[in-house]
Amino acid sequence: MRSIHLLTILLAVAGLGSCDCVISGEGYVYDAATRKPLVGATVKFLDTSESGRTDSTGFFDLYFVTGFCPDRVFQVAMPGYKPFELEVDGENDQTVYRVRTESYDVALDPPFRPDPEQPDSYIVSTSFDRFSGEFSVGKGGVISFYLERDDPAAELQEWKARMQSR
Repeated sequence: MRSIHLLTILLAVAGLGSCDCVISGEGYVYDAATRKPLVGATVKFLDTSESGRTDSTGFFDLYFVTGFCPDRVFQVAMPGYKPFELEVDGENDQTVYRVRTESYDVALDPPFRPDPEQPDSYIVSTSFDRFSGEFSVGKGGVISFYLERDDPAAELQEWKARMQSR
């Protein structure tokens, strides 16, 4: 009888030691301005070596098994575009999405004067987003990422045009 209890305890401990976690995600990657698929974008899970590339429709599908359940943080990158990071946390029948944000400052030299009729009114710096931030979640949790072009000069020109039109 004692050997049966010992065997039961050993099997339970062995079962706990081999706990696996399935990490998966699928979705699409698009250009934020044109809404066209981005072919060849890299999608990976942060702090893992698991990654994939989007196909001709912008689709990706990542799946791996690990011995522990890390946070599911997607990293999406494509040359010429701002990167994207999204943490997906599912607890208690609820899914929480956290988008990584970070800005960088741009010094304006000479200072920018949005209204030439008010020479004493000028702007000496502004800031822009370092990461793309638009996404949507569809049926079955399929995530669509919309990457913004990474063109600081064009972004500054667009900002100046917006400031002058106020």
